[in-house]
Amino acid sequence: MAQVTQERTSEPLTAPGAPVAALLARANRDANLAALAAGAERSLAVPEAAQPFAIAAVAHHGARRPVVVAVPNASTAERLAHEIGIWVGHDEVAVFPAWETLPFERVSPAPETMGRRLELMWRLRRLRDGAGDAGVPAVIVSPI
Repeated sequence: MAQVTQERTSEPLTAPGAPVAALLARANRDANLAALAAGAERSLAVPEAAQPFAIAAVAHHGARRPVVVAVPNASTAERLAHEIGIWVGHDEVAVFPAWETLPFERVSPAPETMGRRLELMWRLRRLRDGAGDAGVPAVIVSPI
């Protein structure tokens, strides 16, 4: 069982949102989160209520960008992306939408869905090709 310690600090937290930002900045003190952010671990079991914080901490402290999160459905993806955005900023989180159709159906996905998928894939390709400011978000949440 992991040992939990509480550390008191006398650092002033005066800026708006500073208590939340201070939590994220101190998340690397947890050995499991630090190992995940460093790439030494590939997975971490986290209670559902703490998942947005843990994912934001990995994105904040990790060297790899983006952090890709797989979730079971589209509504979970949207909810989790919103909650992660509270920690890292909504511009730093993107949802890679599901197709919404099955492969054997003769229906095309919605144009908005295709557009969102193509935009994110284009950003990822620019990052791969070495574009310095590819506009890739820190976290990509994708339903499976």
